[in-house]
Formats: sequence, structure tokens, C-alpha cells
Amino acid sequence: MIEALNLSRVANAVASMGIMRRAYTEAKAYANNRKAFGKQLTDFPMVRETLSTMGAIQEIGLSTMFMVIKLMDKVMGGKQRASFKEQILFRLYVAIMKKETAEQAIHFAHDAIEMHGGNGYIEDFVTPRLLRDAQVLTVWEGTANILGLEVIRLISKYQAEELFINDMTKRLQTAKKESPLDEKIIHFVKQGIDQLKTEINQWKVLNPDLQTYYSKRLSDKMTRILTSVIAVEETVTHEERQVAVAEVFFHHSWNDKGINDQPAPLKHFSKIVEY
Repeated sequence: MIEALNLSRVANAVASMGIMRRAYTEAKAYANNRKAFGKQLTDFPMVRETLSTMGAIQEIGLSTMFMVIKLMDKVMGGKQRASFKEQILFRLYVAIMKKETAEQAIHFAHDAIEMHGGNGYIEDFVTPRLLRDAQVLTVWEGTANILGLEVIRLISKYQAEELFINDMTKRLQTAKKESPLDEKIIHFVKQGIDQLKTEINQWKVLNPDLQTYYSKRLSDKMTRILTSVIAVEETVTHEERQVAVAEVFFHHSWNDKGINDQPAPLKHFSKIVEY
């Protein structure tokens, strides 16, 4: 039953990615063809930020899901014998990515509706259906609360946090040797891993009821670390566009609070959105 549920959760996450991609495509197409105040929508910096960020998030999310599916083939396919570590990490990745993709699908559908303005709310456009379909994906195959409990179960029973932290640390160290990303950018992930380790140690001494209170927060931190490591790994080919995607993803996930004269979403708009 657990195997069947994990398979269904992967399918749910893939469906969420599909909605994210469709919402992004609809938003981009509309912005490219709609004029306001005498300008194309894509001439406005706020619109460029939205599209660049949507493009980066859905691409890194898709790469992460391909990694999860590849691991699923090994764990559930039977052709190769998966190690204990791979089995536990697969269950962990499925839980956190099912939650993440379902919630992101709602955000993407919302952003697509907002990009369309009033048109995005009426049934003449696909965007209202995207939002309705996205909403149910947060409920099917386990709500965020249930998935948070799964993360707790994996930590308490199998020390999944140690497997996760060791795996992320090793993969990050390997990837950063070949990645052209600025060391300061990659350092955000290293700090995130150290912070997660500290918080889990603090979390372990709490009573069981209070532990559940923090389950979704721990899940979100793990998701951000996992997708960020994938983003770094994607840049090892030195392909210019992939580096741009990673920089925009990191700008959104770790460092979007500062003010500068060349924010990553605007700097890389052409590479990501007009590609």
C-alpha cells in the first residue's frame, strides 16, 4: 500500500508540474500579446520578474521531479536493488515534493490569473480551470499535514534527516567544483543545510505533539535545500541559460530581499522567458 501511495504521489506531483507549466505558458503568451499604457506587458519590470521567476521555479522543479522519478525506477522497478538509504530518501523526496509542487501549482495558477487581469477570472480563458484543478492536488494523496507527519515518521524511525543532510552536503560539494555560480550564491545552500541540522536537533527534544507543529516547516526547509542542490547541479555543464535559471531561482529562494540595480529576474529575462 505504501508503494502504491508513493506512486500516486509522484503522479500527483507530475500533474502539479503540468499545471505549473500550462499556467506559465498562458501567462507568457498573454503578456507577449497584451498592451497596456501604450506598452507591451513584457516591457514592465514587474511582469518580467513574474515570468522569469515562474520560468525558473518550474524548470528546477521539473528537474527535481525527474531525479525523484529516476530514483523511483530503482526503488520500485526491481531491475536494480536499491539500498536502504535510497529507499528512505525516495520516500522523503516524494513527501516533500508532493507538498511543494501542489502548493506551487496554486501559486502559478494565481499568477497566471493576475497576469490576465479580469480576463483571467472568466471561463473564456483556461486560467480559472487551472486554479480549480490545482486546488484539488493539495488534497489528493495526502494533505500538507499528512505529508508533514510522513516526514516526522521517517526522521523518528529511520533517521532520514541524517541521510538527507549527508546526501545534500556530498552532492553540493561535488557540484560546486564544476559550477560557474558565484561562491556567495552556493553558500546560501550550505548555510541552509547547517541551519536545518541545528533546528532538527532542537526539534528532537520537543514533546511529540509540539514536533508535529514544526513538521511542515522542516519539510519546506528540506525542499528548498533539495531544489537548490539540483539547481547547482544543473549548472555544471556551464550552459549559459541554465546558469541564468539557477541565479533567478536562488534570487527568489534565498536572496530576494536586498535592493540592487540589476536584479536577477530582469537581468536574465531574455535568456529564460524569450528562449
